[in-house]
Formats: sequence, C-alpha cells, structure tokens
Amino acid sequence: MFDTNRKEDEMKQLNRKTHILEKLNIQKKVEVETLANELNVSEMTVRRDLEKLENNGELVRTFGGAVPVQTISNEIAYQDKKVKNVFQKRMIAEKAVKRIQDGHIIFLDSGTTTIEIAKMVINLDITLTVITNDISIANVLMDSTIDVIMLGGHLQNSTGSVLGTLTFDLINKLNADLFFLGAHAVDEEYGITAPSIEKAQVKIAMMQSSREIILVTDKSKFANKALFKVCELDELDEIITD
Repeated sequence: MFDTNRKEDEMKQLNRKTHILEKLNIQKKVEVETLANELNVSEMTVRRDLEKLENNGELVRTFGGAVPVQTISNEIAYQDKKVKNVFQKRMIAEKAVKRIQDGHIIFLDSGTTTIEIAKMVINLDITLTVITNDISIANVLMDSTIDVIMLGGHLQNSTGSVLGTLTFDLINKLNADLFFLGAHAVDEEYGITAPSIEKAQVKIAMMQSSREIILVTDKSKFANKALFKVCELDELDEIITD
C-alpha cells in the first residue's frame, strides 16, 4: 500500500511538472497562484515543484513564479552585439537624434544602439556636448566638433564600457538634458535590468543626473531579464524601438 501511494504521488508530481514546463514554454512566464488554482494544489506545493525544477536547471524562479532559463540574459561581448540587428539600430538612432536640440548636453549609454546615435550626431549642425562611458562612442566622436566628456573608471575589455566607483562618482557631479539609455534586458514586469551591479549603478546614476530619459533598444531585448535592476518602465520618459 505504501509503495502504491508513493507511486501515485510521484505520478502526480510528474504531471504537475509537465504542466508547468508546457505552460512556461508557451507563455514564457508562470505564476504560483495561477498554477495552484489550475493544478488544484497548495501554493506551497507549487513552490516546491518550482524549486525542484530550478535545481534540475529547467527554469529560473522569480518573485511569485518562474521564467525559462534562456530569458535570464548574460553579458554579450561587443564584437557579437555589433553585428546583430544593425538595420533596426540605425532606424532607432534616426528617431533618437530628432530629440536632440542645439545646446543640449546628453548622456550616451554604452552599447551598439547608442553608437549608431553617435555616428549620426556628428552630422548635426548644432552645439552639443556628449558624455559617455563607452570608448567606442568616444572614438566615433573624436574627430568631430562635438564636445566629448569621456568618463573615467575601470575598462570592461569585452564591451568597451568604463565602469566602477570613479565612473559613478563623476556622473553624480554632472547634469544632462537627455539620457539615451541602452538596455540589456527589458520586461513588462521586471523593468530594465543589467547583467552586472556595476553596469546597473552607472545607468541609474545617469538617469538621476538627466532631465529626460529615453530608452533606445531593439525588440530582441524585450521579454528578457538580467540579474540587476535598473528601473521600472514607468520611470522612462520615452521608448524608441522597432
């Protein structure tokens, strides 16, 4: 009798896990409360199932639910990013530069979309100051008439970004009209997230030192999540995307 009951429990558990993974594959996100109602079990039972599935590497638990493993986005090297969605990034940049006015001071976040903005602003016949922590952006602007402030700090070799305490401290001493924010991952529930605490801190500091915040990112960054929170979507003034 004991063995029979144990087999029945194992079968029910297997059926629950199958249901969870199938739903996760379709919806890309599941919630504990919803699963408990669908499976007619307690929320604690669902949480135990999610914990076991996470331990097996089949999902990642979040507050109140879970997401697929592949939606946890890690850092991508610059050489890999610069060849992805180039046409979309250029279209986004064309829209973004229309927001820039004569005399503006702008923050350009590190990233391949913001580099496309840098390539276009050199053709603007205006007085402009660009503050950036991206050495590739500084290089694009180097021979132009634009006033460039290159932030100091620790260079992340794989991305060309300058990060760390020195970067953070200098940003806090500056003020800008616009901040063109690049995103590693964007999600309706989790907002904008970054793959490292240093990168998140720099983005947050730029937000706090800017009058307006404009997110510039292509659609591949949406419905993704990284580890460190930058901001909620309602903290942005505008989103430019494809």
